[in-house]
Amino acid sequence: MKKILLLGFILLFQTVFSQTINRFENKIKAQKTITKGCLTNYFDGPFPEETFTPSCDGREEQIFTAAMHSTYSNVKVTANVEYTFIVYPNDPTNTFITISNEAGTEIYASGYDLINWTPSKDEVVRYYVHLDDTCTNSNYSVKKYIRCGAIPPEPEYNCDQSYDGPFWAGCSISGDAGYLIADDFFIPKDSEIFKLKTLKYLIVPLIGKEDFKNFTIEIREDKNNSPGEIIKSYENITATEVIQHTETFLDYPTFWTTLTIPNGGIELPVNKEENSRYWVTIQVWSKVKENIAVAGFHRINGWATAPTFQSLDNRETWITTTYEEDPGLESIWSFDADCSKLTTQESEKQKLSIYPNPVKDYLKFTSKKSIKELSILTYTGEKLMTFKEFKDNQINLSNLKSGNYLVKFTLENGVIEVSKIIKK
Repeated sequence: MKKILLLGFILLFQTVFSQTINRFENKIKAQKTITKGCLTNYFDGPFPEETFTPSCDGREEQIFTAAMHSTYSNVKVTANVEYTFIVYPNDPTNTFITISNEAGTEIYASGYDLINWTPSKDEVVRYYVHLDDTCTNSNYSVKKYIRCGAIPPEPEYNCDQSYDGPFWAGCSISGDAGYLIADDFFIPKDSEIFKLKTLKYLIVPLIGKEDFKNFTIEIREDKNNSPGEIIKSYENITATEVIQHTETFLDYPTFWTTLTIPNGGIELPVNKEENSRYWVTIQVWSKVKENIAVAGFHRINGWATAPTFQSLDNRETWITTTYEEDPGLESIWSFDADCSKLTTQESEKQKLSIYPNPVKDYLKFTSKKSIKELSILTYTGEKLMTFKEFKDNQINLSNLKSGNYLVKFTLENGVIEVSKIIKK
């Protein structure tokens, strides 16, 4: 049964999905604040019948794929944990969300498409969806999601890079079946040289023990944020080190597996104008021809890194699982590289300042490099506001609640700078 479950997760990433409209941050920007709610229910009881308990691991969790308007789901929540209720339409329309007590007699929160709410006690709540705030019934359906828990921080795109988050699914890299995956990485623009030396993956062998005969690794160019042409291929590589991880995945043991690139590594060119994207692929052959996967986590929309790609036909085509309500899979892996940095005088490190801090309404900023995007985030990484246009180098934060926040600047050359602010 466990093998069937894990294979089910693997197969989840072997289906092509079309990419649809809005990005996640656009839904936050378009969100409306509503003080009333809708408690009408078309069915007798919750839909689905089972009470949903979120795992709170920072990813969006699906409650139901086709919830009709004028229905509700029961969700078990925990006191003082912030929950985000999200719907994605199966039909071209907005959806009005209402959160109430279990009896459906007291409204806690409401709004369109996405709302945040923090309960004051442990309880079961009703998660209603309606066509609009006048409680109109319809034949439309929506996908219902919920998110809670700390969001994995975006990787730092330095000389050595690490991509890590809570286990979510496995992606097959079985050479026996013709499967492999590709993950992107960045070469910092302020490097003198960059030589990729070792790779480390969290691998799940379905036989339940270390089962790695040999690996093939490829370094590839980037082609429109997807794997491009092969720069260098290394075949018949054996693992330098295999260490069993303390955590299991669906009760299967997992192994930190280190691969060393032959001949002291591969040197890749540095683009002094911007961080440059490359790709690395991994494929493994089993000693007993059993399936083997790389563990992955739920990627976050807005990250510079692209989602994991997979080939099911031994490099003929590449697919990923990016679509509106799922930003895709990110492999759990890391690498070490030789990457000499420029001196302080040579570096293009940005000179960026913000004021006033604490801020009451308008936050002002200066930067030697132009700013492509500015985001306001919670300390857990939740994106609350996004700005792409700035008048007089300032933004209006008067509607932001009092508290401590992060300001994320994405500069013209792809460099990201983060500052802390206090909102009065």
